Amino acid sequence: MSNNANRTMIFGPNSPLTFSDRTIAAKTGTTDDFRDAWTLGYTPSLASAFWFGNTNYARMIQGSDGVFVAAPAWHQFMGQALDAKNVSKREWFSEPPGLGHATVDGLPVWLLPGTRADQPRPPLPSNASESAPSDCKPSDSQPNPQPQPPSNGNNNCPNNKPNG
Repeated sequence: MSNNANRTMIFGPNSPLTFSDRTIAAKTGTTDDFRDAWTLGYTPSLASAFWFGNTNYARMIQGSDGVFVAAPAWHQFMGQALDAKNVSKREWFSEPPGLGHATVDGLPVWLLPGTRADQPRPPLPSNASESAPSDCKPSDSQPNPQPQPPSNGNNNCPNNKPNG
């Protein structure tokens, strides 16, 4: 939740889920029918969650994803609140004792005691798929795409829907 590189393919490098001068964790969510959109996030000193929707359960307009409607308000609040509390910009959680360290596909990973980076992963549930449809793969012409609302209600690609 705090690794912006994991979000960049979907949200772009400078989404409202990041701070250029702080480490912060954030997650968005949107219901399939755009009735609810939310963003939550935290640091060691502060956690907040923002929900946007209609109290009468009416749908918001198509494309009202959490990153577009809730994340900007969450970002503004967190920045102002952390500054008002004089929270150090270098604040982050310390690593729990006993974690192992390894590199997988060039990225650092942290391992719980008794686990290894080379051990087989658990099997996927029977209703899960190993690969995304071809139209879900990122375009080489857009290495850092900016978030865009979906063009229609037929969004079958889990990677195209900003969920976090």
